[in-house]
Amino acid sequence: MSTPTNVRSDVTQEEAAELLSDLVSFDSQNPPGREAAVAKFVAGRLDEWGIDAQLVPRPYEDRPQVVAEVGDGDPEAGTLVLNGHLDVVPRATPNSGPTTRSAGRSKATGFTVAARAT
Repeated sequence: MSTPTNVRSDVTQEEAAELLSDLVSFDSQNPPGREAAVAKFVAGRLDEWGIDAQLVPRPYEDRPQVVAEVGDGDPEAGTLVLNGHLDVVPRATPNSGPTTRSAGRSKATGFTVAARAT
């Protein structure tokens, strides 16, 4: 593990909204488990930012986990683990109405991101 040299601390709200918009544009509905594309996107973005990221094909090869580490760490400081989900649950019913995602991509409007309904 190495200390990244290009990790940014000056990300704008517009950039954050665009990243969120990109993330919610993936069809990561579970079941049946469609996280692979969004996992590859996240790992790629982390790599672009100088953060060592790996796709771990466990427990399911077609549903990889993203594992990343930042910095060399201070053994006296301990470890911080951030954990999250890349999948979403299906809509309540097939006819529960249109979602932003059904148009193919969520749109960032100002600092509000319209996302698919669950």
